Amino acid sequence: MENASKALLIAGAVLIVIVLISVGMMIVQSASGLTGDVDDITSSQAVTAFNSQFENYQGTQKGTSVKTLLGLLSTNNSTNTSGHTISVKLSLSTEATEAAEAISDSTEITKQAASVIGSARYNILVSAKDSLGYITEMEITRVK
Repeated sequence: MENASKALLIAGAVLIVIVLISVGMMIVQSASGLTGDVDDITSSQAVTAFNSQFENYQGTQKGTSVKTLLGLLSTNNSTNTSGHTISVKLSLSTEATEAAEAISDSTEITKQAASVIGSARYNILVSAKDSLGYITEMEITRVK
């Protein structure tokens, strides 16, 4: 009788340990899910912060704003260590010409900014994003 009661106590203790281990595993799994969510939110915020500095210029803008945007693009492309460069297609003439080539070289973008007429109007469009959502290309076209 004495052995049977000790066996029951040992079996109960083993069951309690198993339950405690299970609860611990559930807590660890839920905590790791939260860190994954935090990483997703952080990367989403980084994309939004990066894109917002360029998306603010979308639409019809004066040439002075276009020069500012081109300066921002040039600075981004020359100093960006994360590899998120933005190319720009410039159509600075009101005449119908061939499709503009995309420029991503910061020196060339700076040279093209000198051709922008401050009082003229230009349409600015974000034309491409990568798989992570970062802007990769913009188009700037002079309005007639």
